[in-house]
Amino acid sequence: VYDDDPDQAHPNNSMDGDYKSNLSKLSWQGEFTPDLANRMVAGLEYQDESGKSDITGSSDFGPYQDEFDRKTLVTRSAFLLWDYHQQPYGFLAGGRADDNEQFGNYTTGDFSGYLEPFKLGPKFRAGIGAGFKAPSLFQLYGTVGEFQVGNPELVPEQSRSWEVGLDQQLFDGKLKLSATYFEARYSDLIVWDNLTYAYNNIAEARADGWEAAVLAQPIPSLDLNGSYTFVDARDQETGEKLIRRWGEKYGFGLAFRPAQKIELNLWGIHRGETEDQVFEMFAEKRVKLDPYTVVNAGAKWQARDDLALNFRAENIFNEEYYEVYGYGTMPQTFYLGVSYNLEAKAGK
Repeated sequence: VYDDDPDQAHPNNSMDGDYKSNLSKLSWQGEFTPDLANRMVAGLEYQDESGKSDITGSSDFGPYQDEFDRKTLVTRSAFLLWDYHQQPYGFLAGGRADDNEQFGNYTTGDFSGYLEPFKLGPKFRAGIGAGFKAPSLFQLYGTVGEFQVGNPELVPEQSRSWEVGLDQQLFDGKLKLSATYFEARYSDLIVWDNLTYAYNNIAEARADGWEAAVLAQPIPSLDLNGSYTFVDARDQETGEKLIRRWGEKYGFGLAFRPAQKIELNLWGIHRGETEDQVFEMFAEKRVKLDPYTVVNAGAKWQARDDLALNFRAENIFNEEYYEVYGYGTMPQTFYLGVSYNLEAKAGK
């Protein structure tokens, strides 16, 4: 919804209107499990996306009206998955076929496997895959004010990726360690371009990095976790970093159960510095997005088998930060909720 009234600084500028969209999905999935080591999954999916826009306003150049009639985009898909696993080794193989009424047929797939020669570990992992992502209707035809931000010339984004990793458990599973290295290559990556004030494709891009995680349970009532991720995402033609792609991310979590029906949680993230792109004085300009840390807390009381009370506090230190330059994020926020489980009630 767009609702911008004139003000003292912009007496001739106003905008009123909206972009309305609907996304409907119909899917079927079937499973076949011939034995404990094998599982087959097959499925069909039908997706119908529709949208329309109607915006009126005024500027220093006079009144304007931007609209596009309702458009639809239908995608029909089929997928097949084979999951084979046992103690020393296993694999997961899958394939998917998409028939997009505007962009045609695309076939993607992935394969991953593991090898665990000893029960005490380590477990070696590896995987490879390919992906496909069609532009949304807004990315194709959307308007903001008197500007058409959609780009009908967009083509689907395609990707190829691979990863290798290692898992290890220690102290009878009370400590779990994991590390992964990954590389991804993108063709026709869909991005926002401030220079043209529209969506565009980047011909070739990459995102390489690694991540590590640790989970610990020093006592039965306490779970601890921590993680670190580093990603170097760049336009392969220019070598420039992709905007809004955070190079570093730290995460942590704590879950403590002081009593049988009470759980207390503390979790948060820290993101390192990255860059965004703005358009000033008829030129593109790179700006820095500062690092930030957000800490959250929560509590849950399971009053009965079918009734629970929940409390959550997000951004408890009221950190001010940008994920997109110039667009603020949620301040310190509190939530109180009640959850009721009908299945637990019926099972009594």
